[in-house]
Amino acid sequence: KPAPPLSPTLQRAMDRVCAVVEPTLNTLPYLGKKLGPVLEPTLEYCRHLVADLPGPFVVDRPAFSSSPLIHALFPSTDDIIVMLGKSQSVHEYLETPEATESETFYAMLAARPQRRRNLGMAYDGKVLQSDAIIEYLYFADHVLVELTNSLEATQEKLRQRAFDSLLKTFRSGLKAKREERQRLQEGRDQERDQINVMRSMGNAAKLEEHQQRLREIEMQLLQNIESLRPERIVDPLVEFLAAPEKALHFEKMTLMLDR
Repeated sequence: KPAPPLSPTLQRAMDRVCAVVEPTLNTLPYLGKKLGPVLEPTLEYCRHLVADLPGPFVVDRPAFSSSPLIHALFPSTDDIIVMLGKSQSVHEYLETPEATESETFYAMLAARPQRRRNLGMAYDGKVLQSDAIIEYLYFADHVLVELTNSLEATQEKLRQRAFDSLLKTFRSGLKAKREERQRLQEGRDQERDQINVMRSMGNAAKLEEHQQRLREIEMQLLQNIESLRPERIVDPLVEFLAAPEKALHFEKMTLMLDR
């Protein structure tokens, strides 16, 4: 009995899996039956992940004074303007028709925390120390991603990005196996060359040693090639997508800052 067709949402997700992970997966007639049951929970996980993002927060000059978060993220109000001016994403967004539909836009803002230690004045209890170690926390390398003119549209793009991130993480494992295959092929060729040299020299002991190494490499190479066949990729992929939290999750941080 053939499996029922996937919903349009799940079909698009499966098409994305094939496009990102391995195009030859699309040749498997049972792919939908294998992936269908795990795709919906994975997409739901991505929805919850994006829903748990804090915000939205207004980022502008007044917010720098009124919001402790915005004040902590930027050294000054001018740095907000500099970030917007330097952002390639902002430049590209302003070229789109939707940019003319609203005076504001939504995006995910990311920044890299930096720490610097200096000597300075600080209280230790009621005693003022002149050589206390003071740690300064600031944020740099601000990046805006998935700009749109509505919160819902940005959230949808972030959900797609989260799903793609999962797929790319799994794909990195396949890439490592392909790189291993290349190394094994090079090792096999080197052992074959050594066997020819030892055979021409009549060195039986070394010849047997290299032949044994060649057999081991060829066995590893066969296992590697087999593991990269599309029908061998599906089950590990299903297992990976069944536990997306292992590969993609947020860790909340609480920072206490003196303004």
